[in-house]
Amino acid sequence: MPKKFLVPIDTHEESSWRDVLPIAFDQARHAGAELHVMTVVEPVQMSMPGVPSPEEISRQLQAATRERLESLVQGQHTAGVDLRLVVAEGNVHREILRVAEEIGADLIIMASHRPDLRTYLLGAHAARVVRHASCSVYVVRS
Repeated sequence: MPKKFLVPIDTHEESSWRDVLPIAFDQARHAGAELHVMTVVEPVQMSMPGVPSPEEISRQLQAATRERLESLVQGQHTAGVDLRLVVAEGNVHREILRVAEEIGADLIIMASHRPDLRTYLLGAHAARVVRHASCSVYVVRS
């Protein structure tokens, strides 16, 4: 059974993928692992007359986000890597943990921004994922 690596990124935050994607592709290639690159979109909750429904807006947002995700990984050297793309909707760290469990991830590879006083050692999402993941987490400082 091949190993499965999960790489959560924010498609609008370059620091979440610039350094992480090359490392993840390299690690997946060397381990013969499936590489699941994911992003999470916020749920759409507003409803106004004359505006598309939250469900329609959500579908459009997910489609646009998937296109952005595809374009980001397209720039990577993907030869020899079994690549899967995931667009989830909801709370970021909860969705990362949910997808990791769902796919049976062996490793989560993610970025963490430089800390401030609120998140002294890791970024808020990375810290939560590290604390609650049932698999190893490789944190790349961005």
